[in-house]
Amino acid sequence: MSESESIHSANESQESRQQSILGNDREAEFYRNSLDVVKTLHQWMLGLIAFLLVAVGAVVSVAAYLGFSNLQTIGAKYEERLDEITVASEESFSEYRSDMQNEMRAYIAELDDRRVDSERHVASLRKQVEAYREENIEEANSFKLALSELRGEARGGVEAFLGDIQAGSDMLSSLTDLAMTTSVAAEVGLVADMSEADFVARMFFYEGLALAAKGEYENAVEAYHRSTEYDSDAVSPYFNLSNVLMKLGRFDEGLKVLDHAIGEIGYHTSLVENKAVFYLNGGYPERAAEYLAEHLPDDGSSCTALEILAMAYYSAGEMEKARTSAESLLECDATAGYVVLAAVSSDENLLEQAREFSDMALELSPNNAEAIAQRGVLEENSGNHTAAEDYYLRALSADSRDAFANRSYATYLLGEERFREAIPFLRTARGVQPWNPELHTLLGWSHWMLGESALAEPELKRALELGPSHSGRISVFVRFMIDRGRLGEIQPELDILVDEFSSSWVDLGLVVEKFRAEGYENEARNFARRVLESNSIRTVEEIPDADFRRRAILVGAI
Repeated sequence: MSESESIHSANESQESRQQSILGNDREAEFYRNSLDVVKTLHQWMLGLIAFLLVAVGAVVSVAAYLGFSNLQTIGAKYEERLDEITVASEESFSEYRSDMQNEMRAYIAELDDRRVDSERHVASLRKQVEAYREENIEEANSFKLALSELRGEARGGVEAFLGDIQAGSDMLSSLTDLAMTTSVAAEVGLVADMSEADFVARMFFYEGLALAAKGEYENAVEAYHRSTEYDSDAVSPYFNLSNVLMKLGRFDEGLKVLDHAIGEIGYHTSLVENKAVFYLNGGYPERAAEYLAEHLPDDGSSCTALEILAMAYYSAGEMEKARTSAESLLECDATAGYVVLAAVSSDENLLEQAREFSDMALELSPNNAEAIAQRGVLEENSGNHTAAEDYYLRALSADSRDAFANRSYATYLLGEERFREAIPFLRTARGVQPWNPELHTLLGWSHWMLGESALAEPELKRALELGPSHSGRISVFVRFMIDRGRLGEIQPELDILVDEFSSSWVDLGLVVEKFRAEGYENEARNFARRVLESNSIRTVEEIPDADFRRRAILVGAI
């Protein structure tokens, strides 16, 4: 009997027993009420007999007594029937309870049997899975070995193949034979429909993918370059090559690759998007927005391009354009659109509006790490530090590798002077975005604040190597070197600060203050005077920044 049939049978048995007990209960209630009436009449008749004996006489009293006797007989019958019903009801209930207990024991035993069967079935399945896994591991290892052999043979013989091809020999059959000698014949079986150059290009491309996945970026660059030499019309090698160059921080070289690809292939959407990303990550958001707006598909079909455009406008401080782009983005990626709108509103100090956009993003994608982290930034800007930290931790729980979530939480911890706690999150973000100079600066700053100069210096130097010059990054490096007493090594950076960032009063003022704090009064005075001269300032009143004005006076620069 199935589980549903067992339950149905038990239910029918229960209903039958319940109806029997209810019927007995109703009959018992009837006799109980009737007996109460008889007892009342019995008491009333006793009183009536006593009254009639006194007032009327014996004849009437006898009649009353006969009525009384009859009531006693009826009452006795009612009591007898009530006792019978009570006994029957108790017996029926006892039998019902016993049947129910037996049915439940049988049902539990059946469930227990099924549990045992299920456990046996699961154990059997596990054994099958383990056996299948072992078989497939062996097969996978065989596949890897065969693929490795194929790649080695292909790489080792590429130059010979090309030499023969250029000499006019038909090597297509040789390449096909090579593919058929391995267990990956199905994978490369299409070689018969490819030219020799296309096949070699694909082999180099796959090798580049494998090397990049292992973090061997320099070797991946070489493989991708070789792939483009044999097939200059394929988008993927150029696209992946530029991404690897970005990871290496070689932005100018990556841009040249993309420009060459666009010249060979045309304005392919992925190439255009990647060039905009290069501008954005390289520190030129205005250029990224301008380039993307010019080459964005007329129908706005690229959702990725719209997101990059919105972020470029936001990074460039063009909030109105960022808002417009984000609103267009809502049509194809509502979560990303609301995240950008929340960021824009937060920067414009429209905190309630920002919270509404954030709520919409989280409602659509409650596990989106970037959306959750953006809410953390909003709460932090609102002064709700406890709530902010909760959101950052939620974002990392959703995706522990998300660069934005790791960087945002690390920045929060640095603001709380929890430098040691911030370092692991900065390292994770740097692992995802090794080309990002901000992450290297923050990591170097953290180590410096902890007194770990040997770890801080390479990070701060790497930050200067990546991307364009930035007054904040240069200022941090210069102050670190002043702290180490290595003034003779920072002249080029001081010149850049004066020549290119003469109006960055905060960063320049921090350098003056560091010189003075470490006892280098002459250096502080000379640097402050150079800054003032670069801005053609001759009087104290002309200095627009109050802090720099105070520091210039303290060191006697004006």
